[in-house]
Amino acid sequence: MVSRFFFRSPLLPGILIALFFSSCASGPKTQVRDPSLGEFAYLAPGGLAYFYADVNRARPILVHITMKDVDMRQTMRILRRVDFVSGAVYPQDAKRKILLHAWRQKGNIPGGAGLVFSPQWKQTLSETGGKYWHSERAGLSVSIQNTQAFVSDGDPFTDGTPISLPEKLDELRWDALLLGWMENAGTPINNFLSTIGLPVHIPTERILFGIYESTGQEPDDDDAGLPEGGSVDDLPESLYEMRFRVETGNANQARALAALLAIVRGLAENPDINADQEFLETLRPLLVNPPSQEGPDLVIKTGALNAQGIALLFSRFAVYSQ
Repeated sequence: MVSRFFFRSPLLPGILIALFFSSCASGPKTQVRDPSLGEFAYLAPGGLAYFYADVNRARPILVHITMKDVDMRQTMRILRRVDFVSGAVYPQDAKRKILLHAWRQKGNIPGGAGLVFSPQWKQTLSETGGKYWHSERAGLSVSIQNTQAFVSDGDPFTDGTPISLPEKLDELRWDALLLGWMENAGTPINNFLSTIGLPVHIPTERILFGIYESTGQEPDDDDAGLPEGGSVDDLPESLYEMRFRVETGNANQARALAALLAIVRGLAENPDINADQEFLETLRPLLVNPPSQEGPDLVIKTGALNAQGIALLFSRFAVYSQ
């Protein structure tokens, strides 16, 4: 869900390059909060989606993510320099469209030449009083604070109260290697399911998600996520599963959504259905287990998928939810 912007945005090449070339910058410092305050402590309210990744544990998945117009070798070089990243995507009319915070547990972020030596990067004063580097050409703002990096297309610093975390996020947080949520999730989800031919309107207010290492399960499909020409022998050792908590307005809406998903599951399993096969391959792992209802929420767990299969779910959802 987050992937629609984060994994396909034209801002990403500049963001990743900025992180790489700025990581040894000796530019102005400003006092920032410690990452131990929380994974989302630096992100401002008003976002469409929020995410957090334990980069080291999530790397087998991240290496299979395809990003439009991004050199993936460069991307992985950058990801090797940090341990964690959190981020938010904001509406098009907001003062910033994306905000990223990356950090290391120990030691400063190592890397290449400092921004101070590049004529296209100018020192800029933040509304919070701190200083950062901004490039009109790249459309990016960057600040490196020893163990931490802040990147945005606007002001990379936030002031005031940080975002209010969903109350039920802690239920997904335990042992998750990638975690997040999507606000106002109804529209992209309805667009996604309408591909199967159902004019649906799911009363979804927010979707929380987590990715976890699977507990010894076998993949649901031996070929799930394999590259063309691959075999079962090419599967990574680690398997993963995704868990979703779909928040609706009340218990009746949750029951209606569960009934709708049962219909969709039946349609997806019909061999005669006239639907895009790639879409069906994306849909089936999401429906392999019947959802469980908890009051106004539905909890959905995928089957076991390899790292490539998880990456495909993200990239294909980005395509079919538009």
